[in-house]
Amino acid sequence: MLITVEISEQFAARAADLGLSPEAYALEILAATASNEAIEAGWITEAERRAADIDSGKVTLTSWEQIEQRLRQRIAS
Repeated sequence: MLITVEISEQFAARAADLGLSPEAYALEILAATASNEAIEAGWITEAERRAADIDSGKVTLTSWEQIEQRLRQRIAS
């Protein structure tokens, strides 16, 4: 399938500033977008895993007050 896209002068100028053709610049943008989506999916998976650990009681949470107290004790030592 062939897709034809009209590019703006600004896009072409940005590509040229990077030493790329508009086509190569567009491919880099697409690759970065795919990479960002994969990273985002990984963070979502990790957040869900951590939430499940909390919900199951596998881990316990520490309040900010306790953390702050520990930090202050370390600084004072």
